[in-house]
Amino acid sequence: MLVLSVFLTLGCDRGAAPEPATGSVRDSIATASADRAAYRNDSLAIAFDYPRTLFLAERVEPDGAGGARLVLTLVEDTPEHRALLAGEVTDAREFPPAITITVVPNPRALSPEQFAESLDERRVATGAVSPVMVGSARGVGFDWDGLYGGRTVVLADSRRGYLLSVTDLARDGRTWQAWEALLPRVRVGAAEGGGS
Repeated sequence: MLVLSVFLTLGCDRGAAPEPATGSVRDSIATASADRAAYRNDSLAIAFDYPRTLFLAERVEPDGAGGARLVLTLVEDTPEHRALLAGEVTDAREFPPAITITVVPNPRALSPEQFAESLDERRVATGAVSPVMVGSARGVGFDWDGLYGGRTVVLADSRRGYLLSVTDLARDGRTWQAWEALLPRVRVGAAEGGGS
């Protein structure tokens, strides 16, 4: 579970809770095409489309500071992975390679750089924080190493931080490649409000 905790734990002030996710995953997903599905959550200002070869699980969980965060997890769509994300698998096992998008409150209106430096992943980072663009949103990214290798891209606006992470055994793995293809398709509030 190191992989799960690495990209979910934040070290910044989380005083205000984000608005709750609207609707269920079924309400949030619309058909984009025969081979792609779409996710959209207007209350948290995030939308993207992804290949139907991935399964998306959506959950809201406490952030440890009285607030909440939205966590979207995309994994290869297999019966085992669906059961794992539904909590139906009880035996100990490694979490599969995954794409995780986490939306958290940003009550101090931290810049993407400040937000990235506040993350626990930075303790296991293997390189410097570097600038990235996701659509028209300016952010930063960094590589880190845990059970699997990973990369996190951080976007932030005055209300929220968006963490777009991947974990995979190798950069040429299917999940990592899917994450790289997903990034240009992500639209977040930072794009509307301009990154800080």
